[in-house]
Amino acid sequence: MSAAPSDGASQDVRAAVLEVLQTFNKTGTTLGDGTRFTEDLNFDSLLVMEFIAALEDRLDISVPLNVLPDIETVGQLVVATTQIVREEHG
Repeated sequence: MSAAPSDGASQDVRAAVLEVLQTFNKTGTTLGDGTRFTEDLNFDSLLVMEFIAALEDRLDISVPLNVLPDIETVGQLVVATTQIVREEHG
């Protein structure tokens, strides 16, 4: 059974994603679920990898590289990261 997106684990992950992302937000874009990494934040592949490494350190997880091409928005990243946290930390 999947948990609702508004549950505690998801909110903790969302807060962590936004906290880490804010340090990479050089455009001053207001961050939300619909914020796009390439179009809104001007992330290139190197910046994506730096951001993911920082997020992995913050949450003590490992994000599989094969999921990255499917993630375009902050909301999609929160969903994927919440799933990874649940799989790795129960």
